Amino acid sequence: MKNIILTSLLISIVAFYSCKEKVTNPPVTALPEGYQQDVPWPSLADSPWPMNHHDPQNTGRAKISGPVAGLLDWEISNYYTHTGISIGQDSSLFITTSGLAFLHALNNNGSLKWTFNLNAIETSTTPLIDKDNTVYVCALWPGQLFAVNSEGKLKWKYLITKTIATQSVSIGLDGMIYLLAEDELISIKPNGELNWKIANLPLVGGFSYLTFSTKGDFIYLIGTRPALIAIDINKKEIGWEFKNSYDGKDVLVDANDNIYLLAYSDSINANNPTLFSLNKAGKLRWNFNHNNIKLNNYCGNPTMDKNGNFYFAYDTLYSVDYNGQLRWKMAMNGQVESPLISDINNNLFVTVGNNSMFREVRSINVSGSINWSLPIENTQLVGFSAAIGYNSRLYVPSFIGQKIFCIK
Repeated sequence: MKNIILTSLLISIVAFYSCKEKVTNPPVTALPEGYQQDVPWPSLADSPWPMNHHDPQNTGRAKISGPVAGLLDWEISNYYTHTGISIGQDSSLFITTSGLAFLHALNNNGSLKWTFNLNAIETSTTPLIDKDNTVYVCALWPGQLFAVNSEGKLKWKYLITKTIATQSVSIGLDGMIYLLAEDELISIKPNGELNWKIANLPLVGGFSYLTFSTKGDFIYLIGTRPALIAIDINKKEIGWEFKNSYDGKDVLVDANDNIYLLAYSDSINANNPTLFSLNKAGKLRWNFNHNNIKLNNYCGNPTMDKNGNFYFAYDTLYSVDYNGQLRWKMAMNGQVESPLISDINNNLFVTVGNNSMFREVRSINVSGSINWSLPIENTQLVGFSAAIGYNSRLYVPSFIGQKIFCIK
């Protein structure tokens, strides 16, 4: 009898712990296909927005949340900026102004911290902040790259005999600084010495962007024809080109090293505007034929959310999934004038204008519904990237209005 009782007790104990084990180890939820892990880039400042359009992959996606209320916190005037905004580790804002070119550091309440005179007529690049809090910025002409410390003092400058042709100074994983000057890609050491350069590249006219692969071994440049040039950094030469394409805009690289390009093609979609996705070797993954309007009317860089959904806009905002299928599209009732950006919650932030001086900043969620819309009159928000900073603040530069807006 005792043996029967002991046996029953042992069975009960085993059953209890077996059930407990099952309850305490639930299955792991699978991530969506195309989910975007953050790409580590330790040469950059550990800040919410250390460079133009956030990162070297040109994703425009913050690692923190953006504003949820859509209310104007403050605005400041007399900042005639042709570039985007960057944010330092201590929450300082960095902008450049044109006419007479200056680099400005602002406190996060909009008050002036310091100003550095670039001694030039124009500036073309959004400031970049490295891990040591050095700020890099270019003067358009005479072409110069400046390295300025966090106190606003010159560390060094590098004279370039050609006109600077990039809106984004970028930085490699090894700390080398990269920029474009007319037909040249130039690499500068962190001490201000020339590392190397490649000349006679068929780069697109005006201001271009440099976009890095996730391993930092390729830089993607916009060309005239072909539309995309892949530079092998280790070999210091062209690795491949996207043939039969032209008039490219705004390269974005995702966490899986897929490349996204808005362009035309001689052999695809009858020379109509198309979104192309390529793998790292330059082979076509898919193409999405949107046929919206001509690309030269398009102002803003695209963005990609954490789930791998791609967004781009003209007078219509498109959401395309990781496999190139249309998720939704939304008429903007105006022209999207500035680069698209997104936050960790997959919310988009878009500036829209019409033929008058009436403008709006909008927050749009992942499903295509408007979270909030903030009208801003008598200004112009054109062509330059906003930034998401600490405390979920959105900082928006205005070109013609010569203002900077902070939205909470």
